[in-house]
Amino acid sequence: MTVKPGPLSVAVGAALLIATTGVVAAVQHHHARRAAALVTTPAPPTSASTPVPSRPPVPPPQGVRLIWRTVATNNTMLEAIDSSGTRRGALVLPRSLPKLGDITPSPDGQRLLVSMDGQYRLLSAQGADLGLVPGASDNSSVSWSDDDRHLCEMVRDTDTASHLVLLTLGAKPRTITAMGWPPGNGGAGLAACSVASDLAILSVSLGDDDAGHVVEYRVVRLSSGRTVRDVRPPAPNFSGAALRPVPGALGEVAASADGTRLALTAWTRMDATRPVTTIVDTLSGRAVGSLHGGDIAFTADDTAVELGSLQTDWRTGRVTTMPPRCCSGTPRSGGGDVIIEIPTGPPPTPTSGVIGPPPPSIVALLHPDGSLVQLACCGATVL
Repeated sequence: MTVKPGPLSVAVGAALLIATTGVVAAVQHHHARRAAALVTTPAPPTSASTPVPSRPPVPPPQGVRLIWRTVATNNTMLEAIDSSGTRRGALVLPRSLPKLGDITPSPDGQRLLVSMDGQYRLLSAQGADLGLVPGASDNSSVSWSDDDRHLCEMVRDTDTASHLVLLTLGAKPRTITAMGWPPGNGGAGLAACSVASDLAILSVSLGDDDAGHVVEYRVVRLSSGRTVRDVRPPAPNFSGAALRPVPGALGEVAASADGTRLALTAWTRMDATRPVTTIVDTLSGRAVGSLHGGDIAFTADDTAVELGSLQTDWRTGRVTTMPPRCCSGTPRSGGGDVIIEIPTGPPPTPTSGVIGPPPPSIVALLHPDGSLVQLACCGATVL
């Protein structure tokens, strides 16, 4: 998969098209009470013409890992839940969601990065305004570091150059490193930015489709900007009528959240069988495991998850089957959990060549043991 820079996008959870009725029913029945909508209790009216006030929402507690979801009936509010599906409070936003732009929770959910009016602003889970993020612009992509406090910004300088900036509230932005690439269809991406491990992983990819391949990946110390490793894999063989693999050529580079593990996926044509992905120690480059498949993502416990119909633990080889015909998911920090979407009904039947809207989805947390916890349904979105 080609790594390309782009605008910040945080719609969390991949679209999974079909799941069995049994799985959906089990999720709905077991977790209906945990996903209950926010209920407010109006105060007694003083007269027939007096507006009826409602109690403000209770803010979520500090020190708890939170998952955020939208409220289908109120576009000015977000609800916080924990990994058990229990509602832990709510937050009223400054404006309605369609005008706010992107909202990205920190890994622990205790802070929210909000893109609004061309600026990035931080809110606490309890609603406190923590201020503007210094230096962030529309020409950049901003993401959280794993310490829940720092932010990492990839800035696109030109068509052939980007640089990485570490952002801290109350401090000046600090440039960590810069990367360039030959003219053409290419760009740099940020695979990991860990203040806890003092590591950043950047990669540059060129081309797309069959020709897309990694031309460089770099391991950098955040504290000093020092390059620890700078690897330039070979390109595929372009000499013939058809592209051919070359030993060592890479199609994708992924990293664990703390940057200590890399998933290096060998380059193959799009019509080829599943490629081999090698798990390596970031600092030494030593191979520590492997699995078959691409689009690899790491969960917070450093276990690689193949985002397909199976979860694969690269250390033990243990496989957990996802709900039938699930095609992808989003690893969640805090363990080996994966957020998935399960439609509440079959896909629509085309009428006169037109396909209607899909049925609403249930968003669920899939634990490594195969159990499911409902997080949202009926039009709500998990951030």
